[in-house]
Amino acid sequence: NYWRYCSAIKNNSIKFLIMWNGLKYKQSIMRLAASRYNTHIIFMENGLIPGMTTIDQTGINYQNSVPRNPDFFLKYCKTFNTPIKGCNRNIFKTIFIPFQVNTDSQIVKFSPWIKNMHTLVNVIEELSSHLPEEYKIIFKTHPKCPEKYKELIDNFKNHPKICFDNHSETKALIKNAEIVCTINSTVGIEALMQYKKVITLGLAFYNIDGLVYHAKDKTELRKIFTSIEKISINSSLISGFIYYLTCVYQIPGNWEFP
Repeated sequence: NYWRYCSAIKNNSIKFLIMWNGLKYKQSIMRLAASRYNTHIIFMENGLIPGMTTIDQTGINYQNSVPRNPDFFLKYCKTFNTPIKGCNRNIFKTIFIPFQVNTDSQIVKFSPWIKNMHTLVNVIEELSSHLPEEYKIIFKTHPKCPEKYKELIDNFKNHPKICFDNHSETKALIKNAEIVCTINSTVGIEALMQYKKVITLGLAFYNIDGLVYHAKDKTELRKIFTSIEKISINSSLISGFIYYLTCVYQIPGNWEFP
């Protein structure tokens, strides 16, 4: 495949490639071939914001070109005359945790210590005892995941602190939660758009100091759970971050519906 790609690039004098995702196996081979001939790659992916599309010259997900310095986004907040308003906060003492697809590159490449959703549930169940009594945890499986997790869901039907809700819309679950905990899903961004407290467990491009709370391992997550009532949000940083994604970084329009 490598030499086939090299031949195609050389024979057609290809200077630019548009590549979807870029993290899959054959795409990685194409990237190597492109680098041999200094062919520039532009990466595309689903939008980080609903109704938008990602086009990035560096990469997608954790490898994208979005800056990681919180001060970068604060300047956008200062020039943003109409602050983005969040939904009602702290309605319930609920932590919403969305599942992700086990085979997705977000899990395979960018989730160092949570390798699948069974591990996610096991870790959360183990550490749930460190949460204050009034907190409860709601999981939701990913609608595009082929695994239905029936046995796993059945195990938590009578659990005092943990349950599954596959019937409510994700947007509603975010709205009714005080905290959203995710590995590195764009659900975390949707939660920031509602000015929610966000905890990440994997490598997310929005693991930015002051924007989210990041747990790099079980010990870090236990510390966050133990002091969960002390975590807060930086509304100015969130506003600047969302403004940058919406008005600068993302391309308006869903690629599926041109």
